[in-house]
Amino acid sequence: MYRSKCVLTLGIAGMLFFIGGQAVHAEVGSSLLTQTESDTNEKHYAAANVSTKLNIRSAPGVESDIIGKISAFGLMEIQDYQDGWCLVNSGEVSGYVSADYLYSPEETEHMIETVGIENLPVAEEVSPVRQQLIDFASQFIGNSYVWGGTSLTSGADCSGYVQSVYREFGVELPRVSAAQAYAGPQISINSAQPGDLIFYAKNGSIYHVVINLGGGQVLAASSAKKGICISNLDYSHAVWAVNVLG
Repeated sequence: MYRSKCVLTLGIAGMLFFIGGQAVHAEVGSSLLTQTESDTNEKHYAAANVSTKLNIRSAPGVESDIIGKISAFGLMEIQDYQDGWCLVNSGEVSGYVSADYLYSPEETEHMIETVGIENLPVAEEVSPVRQQLIDFASQFIGNSYVWGGTSLTSGADCSGYVQSVYREFGVELPRVSAAQAYAGPQISINSAQPGDLIFYAKNGSIYHVVINLGGGQVLAASSAKKGICISNLDYSHAVWAVNVLG
């Protein structure tokens, strides 16, 4: 499965280099607005032109709630266009994305023809609570790492940071990462949603916990040098994820 996913990504990346990979901007809107009555049943697709994940929102505008996320090259059916925002359907998610982060219909059609519509990712739902937790935890980026600390403002270590963040959302976790790793249902790394905890291990022992952001990125109290920060998920040491939010 992992190898297939890599091959697919490399294949798409090579194709995009050939076609140029320009953002759609108003092109999606133009194609919709010029439809005639005879072609209203025609489906219009666009793919996500991002390096990580594109937010899908409940209404047009960056101030609206995030209700879903879609990976790079993720496929969306375009339903409508207004003022730089597209109403899309993808998977089980229906909402709005900025047209600035979409490949054009022509480029998307080329992707579909090259790799097959069934091989392009679709959106995943994001619960309001999960997004609220990530927004809350992100407020403390740049604050200090302190061994044994639990303060979000004065300093915390990885498990102290996690414990304090989740406590704000009514979830009581053990103090250390080795115990937190068993505080909820264990799931695979690939199944982890934003807001789930991911644990790192060496020689069979848990030594670090991070908050999953999705798209291969995590949030954690990392080290005395880096403090609380966003980083890439360390797949070489990640062993499992835990869903503590339900």
